[in-house]
Amino acid sequence: MESKGYSFRVVWNEEDEIYIATSPEFEGVSGFGQTPGEALEEAETSLRLVMESHQKEGWPMPAPEHACAYSGQFRIRMPRNLHARLAQSAADQGVSLNSYATHLLSSGQGQTQALEEMRSLLQGLLVQGQQTWLGDNPATSFPGASRDLQSTHAWN
Repeated sequence: MESKGYSFRVVWNEEDEIYIATSPEFEGVSGFGQTPGEALEEAETSLRLVMESHQKEGWPMPAPEHACAYSGQFRIRMPRNLHARLAQSAADQGVSLNSYATHLLSSGQGQTQALEEMRSLLQGLLVQGQQTWLGDNPATSFPGASRDLQSTHAWN
């Protein structure tokens, strides 16, 4: 049985360090691999087996999802004062409101991702710093470190 027409999504799983392919039309159908191709091949095999079971049992097949063609446009409602501030900022920059809003959305998305990466990096550095300064002594590890010990270290 051919799985033609059904979609797959392949993502990298950082925790397991492996690619995972899933089919949105069939919950539970997945494949894993060291490469996206390996994960997709395994998921296609899994999908064919599930489709055979559906056919054998007389269960209906879900309709394949179709890719959306995005127009690049959407409407957003906002308070009038925000609209006015955005329009003024766009005029100050010498660009259209649409161009300015696109810039804010795209730079904001990048900033969010960068902030998440920085947060993760800083957490790792804090853990390393805690281990370096305080060692593995349970009495000195956070969050239950004694007040006396905490006050002896300058954390500025």
